[in-house]
Parts: sequence; C-alpha cells; structure tokens
Amino acid sequence: MNDRNLTIRVDPADLLLPGLALISSVFLTVAAFGPWASMVGVTSVSGMEDNGVLILPLAIVAGIGAIAYIVRPATRIWLAGIMLAAFGLATFIGVVDWITIADEGYAPLRDAEVGWGIQLAVVSGTAGALMSFAALMDWALAPDAAEERVKREPERPDDPESSNRLNPERGDSCMRTNAMKAKLLDGEPVAGVIISSADEQLVEVLGLSGFDYVMIDCEHGHMSVRECETLVRASEAVGITPVVRVPHNAPDVILRHLDTGAQGIVIPQVNTADDARAAVDAVYYHPLGQRGLAGTRAADFGLSASLAEYTVDANKQLAVIALIENVKALDELDEILQVEGITAVTIGPADLSQSLGHPGNRHHPDVEAAIDQIITTAIDAGVPVGINTSTGAEAKAARDRGCLQTSVSSWGLLAGATRAYLEAAAS
Repeated sequence: MNDRNLTIRVDPADLLLPGLALISSVFLTVAAFGPWASMVGVTSVSGMEDNGVLILPLAIVAGIGAIAYIVRPATRIWLAGIMLAAFGLATFIGVVDWITIADEGYAPLRDAEVGWGIQLAVVSGTAGALMSFAALMDWALAPDAAEERVKREPERPDDPESSNRLNPERGDSCMRTNAMKAKLLDGEPVAGVIISSADEQLVEVLGLSGFDYVMIDCEHGHMSVRECETLVRASEAVGITPVVRVPHNAPDVILRHLDTGAQGIVIPQVNTADDARAAVDAVYYHPLGQRGLAGTRAADFGLSASLAEYTVDANKQLAVIALIENVKALDELDEILQVEGITAVTIGPADLSQSLGHPGNRHHPDVEAAIDQIITTAIDAGVPVGINTSTGAEAKAARDRGCLQTSVSSWGLLAGATRAYLEAAAS
C-alpha cells in the first residue's frame, strides 16, 4: 500500500559531466577530418588525418555516452567510466597532436587564432580524465553507496501524469475506490456494522470478517473527529469502506469528518428535499456542491495529485446516504429521492417508531407500513435503499423486501454471538 513511484531529479551539477563529453565529442569529430577543422577555428591540419580513424570512434562513443548519461541516470555510475575514458583519451590524443603541431611552428596556434576551440578541448579533456578516474574509484570502492547518490524525489503534484503515483493500487482515481458505493450503484447488496466506540481493532476485525462498510456513529457515539480519523485509517488498512453518521446536518460538521478521509456521510433526520440538498452541498465539490477545499488527509495532503484532480475523484467516490427516520419525511419522500447527489437512503426503524408514536416497537403495523412505503418509493425512483437491522435474519428479510444496504450494531453482533455461545455451551 502507498508505494511511492519515484522519478529521478537531475541536479544542474550533474549536467557538467555529460556536457563536457558532448562538447569534446563535437570538437573531436570535427578535428578528425582535416578539411572541416576550420569550423572550430582550426585550418586543415596535416597529420590530424592520421589519428582521425582513432579519434572519430572515441568521439562518437563519448557523444552517445553523454546522451545516455542524461536520459537514463540509473546507468550513470558504470557508464561514466566508459564514457569519460573514451572522450578523455580522444581529447588527449587530439590535444597532443595539436601541441606537437604548435611546437613545430603551426602559426594559427602561436597566434591564438584557434584559442577558444583548442582551449575548450583541453579543459574538457582534462576535466573528463579526472572525473572519469573519480567515478571509477567511487564505483569500485563503494558501488552501493555510489548508486544511492543518484538523487530521487516524488513527482510533483501538478504533473498531469502524476495522478495516484503514491497509491498505484487506486487505478485512475486519486482516491481509494468506494467499494460500497460501487456495489450499491451496480445493484449489489452490502452489509455494514455501526460502531459507536473508538476501537480501531474492532474495525480491522470487521473488515477482515468480510463486511463491506463500517458506519462510524458520531451521532450516538462519543467519538471526537480525531478518533474518527483513527477509525478511518484502520478501515483503509483492511479494505472496508468507512462512512460516518454525523451528529447533525451542518456543513462544518460534515466537512471536518470528511477531511479525515471518510468515503461517505450518513445524514440523520433528512425530512425534506432542502435537507437533502443541504447535505449534498456540504459533501461534494463544485459543480455538485460547495464543500470547503484544502490539502487535508482526505486529499493525501495534496501530495499524490493536484487538488483539482482530487475534487473530480472525490465527487465520484463520496457517498451521501440520507437517513429516513421521521414520519415527516414520508410526505416529502418523492422530492428527497429526486435530489441529485443522493447515493442511497436508509431507514432508521428505532427513530421512525418513535416519531410514529410506537417507540421501540419496530414491528408495529404502522412502522412496518411506513417501512414498506419507503422501500417501495425508493425502488421506484431507482435509488438504493437500506435499513438498520438487529440480526442476520432481519437482514435477510430486508433484502427479500428489496433493501440493498443492511446495517447492524456492533453491540448487537456481540450480544448475539455471546448468547449463541453460552446457549451452545449449556446445551
């Protein structure tokens, strides 16, 4: 997870070596052909043609080596020796030839008419020889350390091809894929657990057990935003989708919980279309909403992609789940389901029974009728619908009624497993 794709940074100082090699190769190539020598300020030099056969191949090797040195920095250590030896030897041969000719009275050299050409060859050849020796000794004495001196740094966030380089497992997205949302939109059922205590190990166990999502309950639970972030991190570690049930439908509350990296928000008491629109506005970025934007943990601190890229993917991956748990919502249900950006609606039977005057009696006929109405209306509108359940049997019954999303309390799971264990042990 979070493997870092690294790119080589070329320090300006690193260009000196191949730069000298390229310059030398050019001058040596020209010097190898007497008739062309005037291009570098040297008139045709008789005698240079004799060494031209040797100088030209070495010059070519130097040039190719210099280009390879720049293009593939990982080859620098071993390539440097070969390349520098080539252009160093070639330049040495050429300089010796030129000096010999000068000593014999070659007028242009004495009169400094070719100064810049030959001086450059002398400097590059001398520097090349010294640097070649240093590179070879460095590699021979400590090859591992030499390789590590190739500088590396993360690609810049504004690189158009840099999306997701810190997290290649995410595919084309800057964010982790919201597996829960993907399944719901594909018409597949999902199961999750509502947790109200800040226990990251509980989240890990639930993820490893095969649940699709964990609903971090910050409405009835007593968790801080920081504790919520810890649970989100645990969710990511085991591949379970983290969604947060916020205390109330307010932009600042939703913002802080989403910035932890949560992939969805469950909004309590959505009773009108305006409630649903307010939630959508707080969760999504432009053009779907007006959520505040910053390089927070949810955006990988702006390091794995640009914020512009992040907002696009966030609008794709985030889920808005409207909690229908009040009789007031029944008359507004059609309008609520038409609000763009609502991923799903889920039923809260406990609060619904309370608002219908039958607190705690989720199987009262009035409560069951309301539940049927919500399920049927949502299915007709093409919006996934879910419900909070107490047991596996209730979850199965809910799926048979058309619910794609079922949630169960972690305490309900623990109590059920505890009773089953004790009953089996006593039987």
